[in-house]
Amino acid sequence: MPDLSHPNFAASITADDERRHVTCTLSGELDLGSADELLGAVDGLRDADDVVIDLDALSFMDSTGVHALLACRDVLADRGIPTQLEHVNPQALRVLELTGTRELLLIRSGGGE
Repeated sequence: MPDLSHPNFAASITADDERRHVTCTLSGELDLGSADELLGAVDGLRDADDVVIDLDALSFMDSTGVHALLACRDVLADRGIPTQLEHVNPQALRVLELTGTRELLLIRSGGGE
């Protein structure tokens, strides 16, 4: 099977001691080459009380990245897990605005709040 990892993307998952409050920190480029990697990282979350996706270290995001964020939100919502974005950098915020999806994703802090 081919290696689908994106050399310019990382999604790291951290949780509190009870693994109830989870942060998924993204870095690098969230695009066609890395969207599946993000979905794979989030797919393993089953029992969290909430998930925060931190975009502070994201250097680039395109419309495929937006679609991946919406898919993560939907997968987690189906499990009853609320999802929020945090530290949305100006480039990512601009893509959310251009695609008309800013209102579809709850932004906790940063990104013009």
